[in-house]
Amino acid sequence: MPGIDESPANDEEFWSLTLSLLKKGHEVRFSAPGSSMTPFVRGGETVTVVGCSPETLKFGDIVLYSTTPDALSSYKRLHRFMKRSVMKGNPVLLTKGDALSFLDAPVSPDQVLGKVSTIRKGSWTLDLNQPLGRAINLGFTVFQLWALASWVTHIGCKLTRLFVRSA
Repeated sequence: MPGIDESPANDEEFWSLTLSLLKKGHEVRFSAPGSSMTPFVRGGETVTVVGCSPETLKFGDIVLYSTTPDALSSYKRLHRFMKRSVMKGNPVLLTKGDALSFLDAPVSPDQVLGKVSTIRKGSWTLDLNQPLGRAINLGFTVFQLWALASWVTHIGCKLTRLFVRSA
């Protein structure tokens, strides 16, 4: 399965089909590689992405975007939408990986490919469109704003691994 996040789009057929399906309003499922969204989305978990209009994004949504305007040949990332801004007179979106302590480079609304609607976590699925899933996602997003978030996240990852191994 081709990677996103830190791998170039080396599987042109996969991304061509994915982009086409998202533009037509279909959903796409794939395994999320990388660790930039840990612990909320761990590498290997299955995410469902649906096409969306950048104007409908809400604080905390997890978006799939291309790192350049050429979506087919650029890197793809799944990161959290933090806010809208304007730079040099142009609207931009600011995103952030949960495991990162800094914002990504500004993203043009045209680079947004879709947003995550579900995350398959082992034997259960977190539906970000349902009240409980929205609440968990929003709580995690607000947590990201906390000054000690990266330190607490690191400790949380270690504790989670400990409990998962013992289960």
